[in-house]
Amino acid sequence: MDFNSITAIMSAAKDSNSPILSLSLKQIPLVEDNGAFESLVALINTNTHLKNLNLWGCSITDDLLRRLCWAISNPTSKSTLNKLNLGYNNITAEGVRQLADACWNSATLSKVTVGSSEIPIDVLKQAQTSNDGAANLSKLGVGPLSAILVGVLIRRTSGMKLLNLSDNNLRKEGTNFLCRELAHYEDLMSLDISHNEIFPSGVEAIASMLRGAGGGLEELNLGKNTE
Repeated sequence: MDFNSITAIMSAAKDSNSPILSLSLKQIPLVEDNGAFESLVALINTNTHLKNLNLWGCSITDDLLRRLCWAISNPTSKSTLNKLNLGYNNITAEGVRQLADACWNSATLSKVTVGSSEIPIDVLKQAQTSNDGAANLSKLGVGPLSAILVGVLIRRTSGMKLLNLSDNNLRKEGTNFLCRELAHYEDLMSLDISHNEIFPSGVEAIASMLRGAGGGLEELNLGKNTE
């Protein structure tokens, strides 16, 4: 399918407020100058039916992601997007931080994929109002990029007491990202990052977190971590 065809489809869906619920553009390169991407942004911003958008492997950069985030979360957006797949794109740590802001400001986004893991945004948001203040993100394949998303969203919440990130793929880079965010978070009492292959290279990040606000932790599970 060529870019003109994609643009035509996006434009038709936008103009008619198409009732389409799920759209996949998997592995179709989206670049700023081909028209298809701006048509997609317009569709997201105006369509009230689209719930599931798959942009896996679409060559999306931080600049393009900024436009997507605007379409999802700007004050006049009509987007009701629930699930967004941005796996395997050209997104950096800075882009993920922009995405975290959009996730926080969206009333409907509940699941977002970055890197190779799907993060339950709704679980993180709801933890601050739950009775136990707990968020269980075990065995989700959380890696470095998704660790940033998790960390930034946690910093936006209040009252999260327990975070379970066991059996993921944090390793050194993900541990660094996560601990950098949690070092500024004072509410967390229990953190489980066992089974993440973070020793020995992630030790300094954990130590720095404990010297910050993370020093309020009462329980820290580092079991079964090797590289």
